[in-house]
Order: sequence, then structure tokens, then C-alpha cells
Amino acid sequence: MLDCHLHSDISKDSDTKLADYARLARRHRYLALIPAEHLDLDPADFSCGFYDAARHRAAVDEARRLAPETFVGLGAEFSYQRGREAEIADWCARVPFDMTIGSVHYLDDIGASVSAREKARRYFEKTPVEEAYGGYFDLLLRAAASGLFDVLGHADICKRYGVLFYGPFEARRWERELREVFRACADTKTAVELNAAGWGQAPGEPYPGPEALSMAREEGVRRVTVGSDAHDLARFGPVLIRRGLELLREVGFERVCYWREREAVELTVGDLLARG
Repeated sequence: MLDCHLHSDISKDSDTKLADYARLARRHRYLALIPAEHLDLDPADFSCGFYDAARHRAAVDEARRLAPETFVGLGAEFSYQRGREAEIADWCARVPFDMTIGSVHYLDDIGASVSAREKARRYFEKTPVEEAYGGYFDLLLRAAASGLFDVLGHADICKRYGVLFYGPFEARRWERELREVFRACADTKTAVELNAAGWGQAPGEPYPGPEALSMAREEGVRRVTVGSDAHDLARFGPVLIRRGLELLREVGFERVCYWREREAVELTVGDLLARG
């Protein structure tokens, strides 16, 4: 197995030690474990300024000692916002990340959040779906086209709380926007993440869902990865990762990636599933 998106106490919204994830990864014979810790640059974000690169590296070094057969990578998840591209590039130049994820959490022109419960509620309950989801996909396209990131994170996370206000997310309704995003990923060789957390949340499907993943394949995306987005030990483990790998295989992806020193390492989905 592998998990290329999870959070330890290096991120402000988790209390879990990376060492504890590493012990479980060793028990379950993970080939790769990459904590993609939050690195937020907007002063309005509650975690802005919390990230500590030295502390992160020390935690990764300890995890590598605890799980010597697992590649434990130094990963970061950036909140993509217009106008912060140079700051993101500067961080990537200064810190030797193995992997970076670019995610859209904020509709930055208006300070709205699509992934924090109360902020999302206040926004969605007063905003037409075309404006809310349309604004999200516009920023997602910019993130994909920027070429700044190895991975585009949870590519339809707008539905996490959106489904509570607008009803089930229908990928076909947003097909034009999704295909534009995935074409940009293909052009910039940015991977698409299957984020398994959605199976345990209101949408009842991963981010992105099966139809959208098929669109990604059709638009030329060849690099994909899988992550639990765990923030604690209860959400970490191989069950949802296996389910994610099985879905990727169903829609035609034969390989999945993790990253070392910003270089993709490909693994065969079938081999991972056979490994258990």
C-alpha cells in the first residue's frame, strides 16, 4: 500500500505524531508514506505561520528509522490562491520537499472556504451553485495550469459540504470545467489525487468521484496517486486505500505514483493490490 496525503501534528489541525503513522505503516507493509503537511500562506488562515520545516524534517527522519522498509517522504499541501504563486515557488526552492500537493480550499477573492464546515455553510447557504462551484473550478484550473505542484489535491472538494445545500454532486453537470482542469493537469504533468476521505463524508464517494476520474483518463492524465487525508489514526489504514486503488483500476489506470525529490516513482496497481 501507499498513502500520499495525510497530516500529523506538523499540521495545525492534527494532534497525531508522524511516528505513530509510521508504526502502522510498517505493520501494514506500506511501500510509501508521504505526510503532506499544511503550508498555508494567507494570514487569514488559522494555520498560517504554523509550519516548521526543521520540525517536519526531524519527524520524517524519526519515521524513517521506525519504518525502514517504507519510504517516508517530506510532503507539503499548499492552499492555492491567486497572487501567491511566487511565495509557493520560494518555499519549494528553500525546502527539499519530496512531493507537493496544490489544493483549493478558499475562493480567495471573497475569503470564502469550501472545505471548512462553518465557513462553507455561511457561503453555500446564500450562494447559487453555479457561482459557488464555478468559482471553485476556476481556481482549480489555475492551480492545475500553474505547474507548481506534483499533485492536484481532492479535485472536487467543493462537494464535501456543497451536497448538503445543492444535493448530490453530478460530475456530468460540470463536465466542461472538469475536463478543462484535467487537460491542464495532462499538459503540466500534474498528477490527480484520488482522495479516499470522501467515502466517509457526506458525498459518499472519493474526491474526485468515478465519473470525474474517467474524464481525467480520457483527457490524458496518466499520473495518479491515492491518499487517505487522515488527520488521526482512526482514519488511517489500508482499507480505503485498497478501495481507491480498485477504483483507479476500474477506470483504466494501471499505475499509481509517489514522489522522491520531486520525481515520480510509478507502482503497478495490480501488484499493490496483490501485495495486500
